[in-house]
Order: sequence, then structure tokens, then C-alpha cells
Amino acid sequence: MASQATQSRPPPPVINPVQQPFVHYPPVQPNRPYGLQPTKLAIPTFSGAEYEKPVKFLRDFMDYYNAVGLTEYHFYHVVKQALQGQAAEWWEHVNERITSIPDFQRRFKERFWSRMIQARKREKLETGYYYADKNQSRSEYVIAIYNQIKALDTPPSEIDMIEKFSRHFDTQTQNAIVSQRIHRVDELIEFLDRLDNVGKLNSERQERPSPIKREPYWTRLPEPQSPNRIAQRPPYQRRDDYPRDHRRDYNRNAYSNKPANVHEIDVHDEDQHRGCDDDMQHESGNEQPLRFRGEKSTRIKRQVLMPTTIHGITADVNFLIVPKLAKTCILGIDALQAYGTIIDVPKRKVSFESLRVITNEQERDDSESLSLEEIDRKIQAIEVDTETQRQLRELCIKHKACFRKAPGRFRSYEHTIIMKDEEPFFLKSYPVPDKYRDQVREEVEKMLNYGVIERATTPFINPLVVVPKKDGSVRVCLDARQINDRMQEDHDGPEEIDQVLRRCQSIGVMSSLDLRASFWQVPLAKESRKYTGFSHQGYTYQYTAVPFGLKISSAALNRAAEVILRDMHESVIPFVDDWLVVSPNMEQHLSDLDELLSRITKENVTVNFNKFEPLRKEIRFVGFILTPEGIRADEKKTEAIQSFPAPRTPTQVKAFLGLVNFNSRFTAQLAEAAGPLINLTRKEGAWTWSEEEEQAFRKIKKIFCESLFLSHPIKNKGYVLYTDASGKALGAVLCQELEPGDVRIILHGQSNTKGR
Repeated sequence: MASQATQSRPPPPVINPVQQPFVHYPPVQPNRPYGLQPTKLAIPTFSGAEYEKPVKFLRDFMDYYNAVGLTEYHFYHVVKQALQGQAAEWWEHVNERITSIPDFQRRFKERFWSRMIQARKREKLETGYYYADKNQSRSEYVIAIYNQIKALDTPPSEIDMIEKFSRHFDTQTQNAIVSQRIHRVDELIEFLDRLDNVGKLNSERQERPSPIKREPYWTRLPEPQSPNRIAQRPPYQRRDDYPRDHRRDYNRNAYSNKPANVHEIDVHDEDQHRGCDDDMQHESGNEQPLRFRGEKSTRIKRQVLMPTTIHGITADVNFLIVPKLAKTCILGIDALQAYGTIIDVPKRKVSFESLRVITNEQERDDSESLSLEEIDRKIQAIEVDTETQRQLRELCIKHKACFRKAPGRFRSYEHTIIMKDEEPFFLKSYPVPDKYRDQVREEVEKMLNYGVIERATTPFINPLVVVPKKDGSVRVCLDARQINDRMQEDHDGPEEIDQVLRRCQSIGVMSSLDLRASFWQVPLAKESRKYTGFSHQGYTYQYTAVPFGLKISSAALNRAAEVILRDMHESVIPFVDDWLVVSPNMEQHLSDLDELLSRITKENVTVNFNKFEPLRKEIRFVGFILTPEGIRADEKKTEAIQSFPAPRTPTQVKAFLGLVNFNSRFTAQLAEAAGPLINLTRKEGAWTWSEEEEQAFRKIKKIFCESLFLSHPIKNKGYVLYTDASGKALGAVLCQELEPGDVRIILHGQSNTKGR
């Protein structure tokens, strides 16, 4: 019985028996000579192999379909001929469900060009390396990867691809690429092709026996046979096999026999270089690009070792003293590595470790950036004067980078996991409910795109846990019980809530920030990533950042945050990923906010703009409402208490008591009122819910119907402590009496005594 999808396809056309509907010749064009008539077109084929290009196949197939003039009915039959191997098996599985040509294109891309497949292609660009012994030239290697990368739904820019491609090669090739100021991939391919040809010529010359009698130290090479070889061949060749005792003294004992590396960034760039340095000990091959451009090498007078400081970073550097050098100093690759330098070629920018710029796809993707409309909507909802709104708008635009919609990554800190037990383990993942299957797949793909996880081989495999969120989305976490048991404790963490609230005094203006996917912004040291492995749909991954679920996650974030908040603890109060900025007045607050966002941007951390609450007189923080006068209970929590149903099990009683204990600081009556319910949690016998427990339950709700408020303590004012006790509970109230009759409650305290 045909499926509904099959029935919705167009019916087969009526064809004359003498016609041949599957002989695919384009129509004859009478105005053309017979010899110029189009020939028979071949059907494009696709088997689903790793090296094939699904997007190109779709494009070629649709060109074939349009050129031949097939009907939609014939389209499905030709698809069957075009698909081979695993692609043919896929077609057998889905063909009856396909209703149209666009539906076929969509399903085909979902299967053979999914976001996960694209992420693997992108990963090859990020982490690939060229091996010269695989019978593939450098230009062929780049072409093979580029043809797949350019078909991505959101391909990186050509400048970004050039930067990443350069990392695939050895240092010599990287230096040559940087020196050429290449801006397009086709220029890179042409340049690599020329390097490949030079390498082949040099290899042929080395293999060819030399007819020259090698007696003198310097010898003239024979005249080349073609003009091309003149430009690509040095005029002299050094006799390396000549006895060293008879050579002239060029002070070569001060450095290695390898050529001077004095052009690592760009010899001719007037704006970039201020220092000359080159650790010659391990440099090799850097003279080749110079000679390729017609430059000359030079002699080294001597070498000196000197401590050198750049942006506060000091390192011992070998300086090579070169006569008549055009620049005062030129930084070489070894010294640049010692300083942790990153060179941004298109922006003509050199960043050192303390100011390093780490680029990634999320920073360049416009869809992930904050729009001016979003900024304006946020600011217009704030009840401040027009001038203050203007200043806040300028501040948000200035630090727009830190409000990107993708998690950032701390630059100056990475966390190391210390294990007590290094024995590998493998735990199977739990089945994913069908309703979450697509969401989990998308979440894993998103984590790959963000660089939070990476494909890897690891002997430590943890199960995955799916945690539904309030907005209906899901969070993918590790069931980290196994790794947590084997991990050493880290006792860094946020302050206790009581300590946090005590710091919220003398405040006039407040703003709150929420770090986006906070733990994902803390990078893991490479040697620690293997412990965070997990398996999903047959693929193995590991985290590159701190995952949710580790017992050291909060400690890692706390240590990373200290890089930003090191001397701002008077104005910034952090609690895990929620940060509160407090200031006595608006002018000071805008300055504090500007400084904090500057540090966040510099550290490449991102903040959730939707949860950014700037310039508030009242603000929700750590479960309370903070005001300049004091602390008020959060209405959402008191409403949850009022709507809590009567408990039916000890577990429900504990949940209710946990909810009310969070606000126990607002009342001194809770301990006595909650006594009967607390006794229920201690009983080991049968469950009983009598009139006594019902009355206690209602009394607690009545207590939290009242206005709950605590004042901030005022410095240099005395305190008064009121206490009370009974056979069931202890109670106390800490107050300040500012004037006769003006008593302000600072804190309540109580304790249940029954059973002690």
C-alpha cells in the first residue's frame, strides 16, 4: 500500500511508446552546426563517502535536472540512479516519505551535511596538520580542505581561513605565508604551489650528482638551463663537507649552522617592529623565503643574551648583532613564542600575553552579536534621566563585544583537574527520552560549534544527563559521580549568603550581571580534558572547558573570576555567575560599570544581556530583593510558600521546610511554629498528618503573609539584642535604635530545641 507521501507526488506523464524518456540529450538547436550540438549529459553520482561534497552534488544534480528538462515524476527515478552505496541505502529508507524536490533537498542536507558533519569539517580546519610524507603537495592539501569549508552554512572569512591554514604547516612555511601579506585563499594556494615547485627543483638538484670538483671553499655553480631556474636558485652553494679548520672565521660558533631568522613578521613593515631579536638556536629554513623574494642573507657580527621586557613580561633573549640593519630591532619567532604573542595579519596587530586577542567564530558571527535595537529596548525601560540613558547606551555600545550571544573564554586562566585515582573507566550513557532527542543532538552540535567540546579519544567515559530548563530547552551535563569520587577537593568557592548580604550596605545604585554559560567560559588545561569524556550516538567527545556537574566547577569559576575582580571587591559582589555592582551614586556607578565591562571584554568573557539589570534602585540578587534601605523577601518565594500543597510524605515536608528556612532571617517565630513538621522528618515509624501538623503548616504560611523586611546596619550606631526562650525553641532579634522609638530590625535568629 503506497504511503501518503508517495501519493502526493505528481502522477506519471503520458508518454508516446516511441519516446525514450530516460535518454537525456538536450534539445537540438537548429541554428548551430551539427558538430556544435550538445552531447549527452552524465548523471552526477554520490555515495556518501567522507571525501565527497554533498552540497556540490546537490548543485550539480539540480543543474542536470534543469538542463535535461525532467518532469518531477522522472526526478525521483533519476535520484535513485544517482545515489550509490550508503546514500542509496538512505534513499531506500526515506524515498516514500519525500513529498517534493525541496523536501528531498532538505532531507539530503540533514543526512549528509548536518551541523555535526559541518562541525567536524570546521574542526579539521582548526586542528589539522600537513604531513609532507603523504604524497600530497601543500597546495593540494589546502584545496582539499577549502573545497569542503567553503560549503559550510556559515563559512569563516578568507582571512580567518588563511590564518588557520598557516598553522597546519611547519614554522618555515608559516613565516613565508605571513611575510607575503596574503588576503585570499586563491593567493595562498598559488603561493604554496610556487613553494612546492621550488621544493621539487631543490630536491632534484640534491639528487643529481654534481660534476664540480669540490676543492675550494666557495664554488661557482654551472649556468642553469632555463630562466626560471636562475630566479629560484642561489648564486653560490656552501661547501659543508670542507674541513672546518680551513674555513674563514665568521663567528659561527655563536649560533647554529642554520640561517638567520630576521624577518619573522615583516621586514618591510615600518609600523610593526621595534625590536630585533632572534633566538637562533633552533631556527631553520627562514632564509629561503627571503631569497625567494630576491633578498640577500647577511653575516652576524656577534650574539648577546639580554633580558627583554615587553608589556611587563620579561624574558632572556638572544640578540644577533647585524651591521646596517634597517630596523633598530626585529622580533623573531622564538622570542615571540616566549612572550605568548599572537599576530593578527589583517588588522596589522600584534598582541602579547597580557593583552592577547584570541579570535573565534563566535566573535565574528554577526548573528551572535548584540544589535542596537536590543540595547535601546533595554535602556528605554530604565527609569533614569535622558542624559544617564545616553551615557549607558554609549557604555553598552563600547563594550558590545562582551554581550555576544555565545560563551566567551577566559584568557588569563585555565583550570587543572587533580585526580587521586587515574584508573580509566567507561560508563554507558542513559537513554535519551524521545521528546528530548532532537534537542540533545542540537545541544551537542552547538557545544561543538562553540568549542566547549571536541572530538577526542579518551579512556575516561562519563554518562550524559539531560536536565530540562524552565524555558523548555535542555542542558546536557555529565553524570560526574565517578570522576568526582576520584578528584581531589578544591575548597575555593563563593562566600556564604550571609556574608554577601552584609556587603550590601551603603548602596545607592545597583546593577547585576549574569555570566553566559559561566562554567563553559573557564578553559580546561589540555592534560585535564581527558577526564571529562563522554559518548553520544557512537562518537566520543571531551570537554575543553569546565563542564556543569563537576564538584570543582564553582571553584574553577571563582579562581577565574579573581583575574577580573582582583581589586574591585568594594564595588563588585560576586556570587558564582551572578555579579552585583554597587555604588553610592550614579556618577561613580557608571565609572565602576565601565571599568568592570572593560575588564570582562579584555578577558574575552561574555555576559547575558537579557539578564543584565543596569542602574536599579531595587534589584533581585541571591534570592532576595535588595534596596538602598535594606533587604526584602522575594515575592516569588513567598508566593511559592503560600501555594505549597499540604505535604503527604516526609520528602514533601523536607521540601517545604527548606523553602521556608531560606527566609528564616525575616522572622523569629519560625522555629516554634515548625516544630511539629520537623518532628515528622525525624520519625522512623508510620506517616501521620494530624490536626497539630495541619495547624503548624497553616501558621507558617500566615507568618510569611506579612511584610518581611530587614534594614541595613548603620556604622557607628549601637545594637540592641532581644532574646526569648521556651521549652520548644529559642529566638533572638538584633536591632538598631537610631532615635527613641525608631527601632530597625537587622536580623532574626531562632533554633528548635525539642529533641536535643
